[in-house]
Amino acid sequence: MKMFKKMAAFAAAGVLCMTALVGCGGGGDSFYTGKWVPVEMTSSGMTITADNAKDMLGMDLGDYMSFEFTDGGKFIATINGEEDDSSTWEAKGDDAVIKADGGEEKTAKKDGDNIVLEIEEGVSVKLEKK
Repeated sequence: MKMFKKMAAFAAAGVLCMTALVGCGGGGDSFYTGKWVPVEMTSSGMTITADNAKDMLGMDLGDYMSFEFTDGGKFIATINGEEDDSSTWEAKGDDAVIKADGGEEKTAKKDGDNIVLEIEEGVSVKLEKK
């Protein structure tokens, strides 16, 4: 399964899981370079914050999912302990364009000190630099 599909599936599953639990109870290269962890995930209009996830599930989203933009242009996604380093990235203006191994492209956009990566329509992850 492609990396972006995995991220979309995780985000959607995470929102559904957390919903069920609630029912029961700079610019340029240097800005992006480094490791990023989720602080907020949105899917189908529902938003889950890292604090909500930790309170509800007892886990830190940053331990489950992280993304790294390397100096050498590699984009490394780690989801549930599985690392995918087959993608690349490059800065384009204030954005970072991520190109997956099959040619699929996604754009990470600056949002203050954070970035927002839209996985697919209606599914996005807001990240902060670790």
